[in-house]
Amino acid sequence: MLVAEDAFVRNGIRSILGNEPSVRIAGEAANVGQACRLGTQLDPALFVVDMPAVKDRDTLLGQVRRLAASGHGGAASVLVLGSDLRRMDLDVLRLGGCAIIRRQVAAGELAPAVRLLASGYLPVEQTLVQQLAHTAPRLGAVPTLTEREQEVLHLLARGMSNAEIATELGVAGSTVKSHVQEIFGKLGLRNRVQAVIYAYESRAAAPVAARRMGA
Repeated sequence: MLVAEDAFVRNGIRSILGNEPSVRIAGEAANVGQACRLGTQLDPALFVVDMPAVKDRDTLLGQVRRLAASGHGGAASVLVLGSDLRRMDLDVLRLGGCAIIRRQVAAGELAPAVRLLASGYLPVEQTLVQQLAHTAPRLGAVPTLTEREQEVLHLLARGMSNAEIATELGVAGSTVKSHVQEIFGKLGLRNRVQAVIYAYESRAAAPVAARRMGA
């Protein structure tokens, strides 16, 4: 569902996404309230919402939560097009399934960002990745992970969801969730984006078996 107060902006987004074979526009709304009401009827999997004027953190997070809850199964994804919202990037990412990109994004970048988010991945700009890299814990300053936790971190770094990791390892989803929480606790990580960065910095993105062989 497209959400933008400015009809010109809505038309522009529609013209970009309407040509994508993997995207179906379920509806359009002029504001978050209207989008939430339509969301309960149309059950969209993802909202693309233009928020050029929102500067307050609590207002932004509240609106994103409302949108997500009104869509598919009460857990729709939300892609925010914003201006000068980078200080709130992490807050939105922590909501899960939601992300912010620049309102001035090129037409050729918008559709890939939508496809990524719809597929369970987070479109994260390079500047935010660099910020996370500077704040992520260093390998030598954290407790050692168990071999199973290393396997889970390796699969998480490949972008797998908890359900996909459970299938790969042949364990219950609740077991994977416990491992992920334990990994976050041991490493002092706040979210999956930081976990991916830590994994690559510490070589945990390489398969456990390969690391045993010194690869």
